Amino acid sequence: PQRLLYVQNVWKRALTSHIGTTMANLQGWSQVFSARALSETLHGGILGTLGLAAKLTSPITGKAMSDELLSKSGHLFAAQAFRLKTLFDPYATRDAVEALLQTAPKSAKKKMDTLMSGGMEYDNPAHYGFGTKDAKGNIVQSRGIRKLESVLDKAGSASLMKAQDSWTKSFSVITALDRQTRLTYKTSLVDMIENGRIDELTDEMWHKAINSSLEDTMAQDFTKGFGHLSKVADAIESISKLPGVGFLFPFGRFVNNNLAFILQYSPVSFFHIA
Repeated sequence: PQRLLYVQNVWKRALTSHIGTTMANLQGWSQVFSARALSETLHGGILGTLGLAAKLTSPITGKAMSDELLSKSGHLFAAQAFRLKTLFDPYATRDAVEALLQTAPKSAKKKMDTLMSGGMEYDNPAHYGFGTKDAKGNIVQSRGIRKLESVLDKAGSASLMKAQDSWTKSFSVITALDRQTRLTYKTSLVDMIENGRIDELTDEMWHKAINSSLEDTMAQDFTKGFGHLSKVADAIESISKLPGVGFLFPFGRFVNNNLAFILQYSPVSFFHIA
């Protein structure tokens, strides 16, 4: 079964290393990214309307509340402007995220480093029982396995899958961090960097940003931390990992993320089920 699982893993990686998959991933990300931007813009508009209403109806007693609402509204709109700016300079955005990750907490950095390496989580062939130990105890793979792994790695680069995955996650992380700094510290991420205040980015802010990135790229792990829904998500992913079944139903995590997106942006979200 382990050897079959490796063949199945190779099949999945071959599918994700096709240029058509790269384009489909980019299209899906742009839809999720746009939905989030629209949602935050509407949220900013609602807060601004409530702030103006409070200022007009209670110019003295409602001043504190109206100022707070208008401030949040302004920062949400500014965050959308920053979101657009990052799209026009993808290389600078990616470099900025890589630099910021050096200051991230270890747990967040490890999670992001693992998923920034490509479109899916990867298990070494040794995990499936391939390879033999040399005199130093290191596992050495056969020439055939090494050649196969090299071809898959090059295919991932040639299809732009790795670049697309890295760029989209970078966009989502940096815009999520900017949104949080504006709402928490009432200043932009750029200002935080220029004023040497990066150490004020909390572990919680980092984890929220990374989770936002994983959700935008349909790579979030819903098998843990989501109550009873995690059991459903775990069952779906487990089915996709069964020997043989994975050839017909290869991407259980992708299915879970699609279901989560539908629940989040539908009336169901008002009941806090997703």
